[in-house]
This record gives sequence, C-alpha cells and structure tokens, in this order.
Amino acid sequence: MSYVALGLHGESISVSRRAMERIEREIAARPDNANAWVSGVIALARLGENERATQWALRAQAIEPDDPMDRYNLGCALAQMSEPSQALGLLESCVPKMSPEFINWMKKDTDLIPLHDHPRYKDLDARGEARLTASQTKQGQIRLIAGRTICLVSSAWHICNGPTRPPWVRFWFLNGSVSAGRLCRRLTTGAGQRRT
Repeated sequence: MSYVALGLHGESISVSRRAMERIEREIAARPDNANAWVSGVIALARLGENERATQWALRAQAIEPDDPMDRYNLGCALAQMSEPSQALGLLESCVPKMSPEFINWMKKDTDLIPLHDHPRYKDLDARGEARLTASQTKQGQIRLIAGRTICLVSSAWHICNGPTRPPWVRFWFLNGSVSAGRLCRRLTTGAGQRRT
C-alpha cells in the first residue's frame, strides 16, 4: 500500500524526492535503463511534476516499448496525473499480456482508483475476470488429469509389486524402460511377456 493510500502525503513527497535523487544518478550512469525512467515517472507524478513526468514516460516507452510491467506502471502514474485515456490505453495493451491472476493485483492497486468508475476500466476488469475464470477452469482440468495419471501409475506400481505380478513387469518398471502408458498397455494386453 502506498503512502498516499495510508494518508501519509508528507512522507510520500519526502520519499519521492529522495527517490528522484537516486533515479537521476542511475539515469546519468545508465541512460538506457527504462525501469529507472519509469520509476522516475511515478515519483514525478507523486511530486505533481506532470509535464516532466510525461516527457519521462515518452522516453521510457522509446527505450522499452513492449515491456508489460513498464506499461502497467506508466499507466498507474498517468492515472495519478489525471490522464485517464492515456492510462487506460497503456493498461489495455499490457494487462492481457500478464498472467490471469494479475487482475487481482490491478483491482487492489490504489494508484488506479481514479479509473474505477471509467467504462473502459470496468470493461478491462470484466475481461480480466473472464480470463481468470477460464484459467482456473483449465487448471482444474489439468489437476484432474494429473490426479488420474498419478492414480494410474500408482495402480500400475501396485500391480507390478503385488503377489500376482508377472515377472517381466517388475524388471521393466524398475529399469525405467517402460512409460506409464506403455506399461498399462502391456498390463492390459499381456504384450511383452517372457517366453518360458
């Protein structure tokens, strides 16, 4: 949570000034560090230096135009600078590239509070929720398949080591020469039995 969200405006200004000193030193040493420029945009926005923040945002985007996290942080800064259209443009371009769970972070991000009533933000939120639900459904299906595979392998292991196991099964299983699928085919068809 930010100092502003906690109502600590004086501390926010003080921290932003100190951050700018360090950021400016970093940029002097490494002018192509897009993350430093983005951090500067955030600090400048908190200091109310919107014109300078806008120039820095353009520089950051010129250095690293496709980094989703940089675009997200620039969107947060622009939201704080009362630039909803530009902020939403950045968010709409980067949030779909983030993991589906990122929508939970976005909804709690206090920097984006100025956008919460905007129709484009609500649409972005709804699309993010739909992605999250689809992802969770897919993960549930994967867990189900994985669980069944583990049960299948476990059953195959018990068959292999049980009192009625064919002698060839233990040899193949212990030597790792049979995948679970091949083992199950051999168990069900009797293929691969040693001749006596």
